[in-house]
Amino acid sequence: MKMTIAMTTKRIIQKPMLLYGSKFFLSWNTNLFRCYCRVKICDKLVKSQQSIQKRNFFGFSDGSRTKEYSETKVLGYTKEQLFDVVANVDDYKYFVPWCRASKVFEKTDTHARADIEVGFPPVSEKYTSVLTLVKPNLVKSECMDGVLFNHLICNWKISNGPSDIPNSCTLNFYISFEFKSLLHSHLSTVFFDEVVRKMMYAFENRCASVYGPSSFDRLTMNNRKKKKVVLHIPNKKNTVE
Repeated sequence: MKMTIAMTTKRIIQKPMLLYGSKFFLSWNTNLFRCYCRVKICDKLVKSQQSIQKRNFFGFSDGSRTKEYSETKVLGYTKEQLFDVVANVDDYKYFVPWCRASKVFEKTDTHARADIEVGFPPVSEKYTSVLTLVKPNLVKSECMDGVLFNHLICNWKISNGPSDIPNSCTLNFYISFEFKSLLHSHLSTVFFDEVVRKMMYAFENRCASVYGPSSFDRLTMNNRKKKKVVLHIPNKKNTVE
């Protein structure tokens, strides 16, 4: 009888221990699972923030919708040549990326006004551009009464090129733009890639089509013509162009 009671008591004591152990094991696994989930969620949040930061690097890192870009390059054309190409807004429709129409309706030696239409999928924008002209050093274009942009400003600053490169100049191109609507802000990347990044290349190509090869190309060609290779052969000297 005592033995039976002792065995029963032992079972009763062990059962709560087992139950407690199960609860402890379940609780421990639950906490571990929760910690795992928290780590995963935090990891996703960090990755999400990193991806946003990467987009901000190309977009609006300071929290505003304004985006700016500048590029400086030495071109093999004179300041006067480059100025005339940039100031000739009537011809923009022939070479400026996504420019569908351009027409100057008012012009003086220092100022001009032109109607410009820029189209890039899926929108198009018509606006009046007010230009400030300081020949041969500066052309500034500012979008007025635009529907799509809060502002669109382009500056072409032209300075002397390196002294050892004849008929050259240095162009500093700067653009700043901001879309009026938040719904259109996602178009900044499209506008940036399709229009802004191609601007310098477009004006350089236009100079080539109007004035011919750049001074870099002409200098390279002249150097090739002047370069001679002399082969020394006993009792003979052959010069090969």
